[in-house]
Amino acid sequence: MSVAREFNGAKLHILTTGRRDYQSVHLVHKLAENWQAKGFEVSSGPLDEVPAGIAAVICHWDQTKVDPSLLPRNPHKVPILNQGILDISKDSFSLLTLHEGDAWGGSVIVKTIFNCFGQAEAKKKRLSFVQRLQKKLAKKNWKLARRLPPFTYPVLGSVREVPSWVWADPNLIVEKFVPEREGDLYSIRFWIFFGKKSYAYRLFSKEPIVKNRENSERFEFIESDPPEALIRFKETHGLDFGKIDYVENDGEVVAFDINKTPTVASDADAPHLQKLAEGIFDFLR
Repeated sequence: MSVAREFNGAKLHILTTGRRDYQSVHLVHKLAENWQAKGFEVSSGPLDEVPAGIAAVICHWDQTKVDPSLLPRNPHKVPILNQGILDISKDSFSLLTLHEGDAWGGSVIVKTIFNCFGQAEAKKKRLSFVQRLQKKLAKKNWKLARRLPPFTYPVLGSVREVPSWVWADPNLIVEKFVPEREGDLYSIRFWIFFGKKSYAYRLFSKEPIVKNRENSERFEFIESDPPEALIRFKETHGLDFGKIDYVENDGEVVAFDINKTPTVASDADAPHLQKLAEGIFDFLR
């Protein structure tokens, strides 16, 4: 009997706080389409307690820091994926962090500590009139606005160029800027995994901040196995599934972003997503 047939009809639950946490663009939503095609029953929403009969619970909160109280009681010891990593703030895992006065001779990058430019957190806040003006001004002069520009991170030539208000803001982080280059292009690598199944790809851009395929010059899948250093990073931080952004710089793997609720442009029936969906079997018993 195949593993897929053995679990036909098994129930999976996507743990969310509401609709915004689980949309059609999310990776897990597309994996769920594959699980349903294999005969799984998939539900979503908050839980106070994991009921009997659930084969696995998949945490999917679209926020950087998760209140531990959102984890349900689990009397039946059901696997709860990603329950071990509730905080993906950049300052909780970055190995590139700089502090005011550090002797670093290279370029630096200024980021928010929050995931995905802090979009999820921003949606929960109502801006004052002054903050709205700052947000508008930041598009033209972020230093004068005392606010990061939207959907990008400033790269500065040295630590000395970092404004004093940046160092004083606990929601911002200054890191060494260690890009990967190929010719005149910048490159970034993405490793997406679920259990032991994974795939990776690279984007290339003329801009130092490579965000997505829309602002890239080239896209390519990475056929080689993930570096051991990246696997150790994943295991150290308790990730069962998600996406890690990284570069390879002078032979060293540098991971600099974690995303537990990544979005993907591919359709659910894309071969690499069908393969990734099989990772659920690593957690079932």
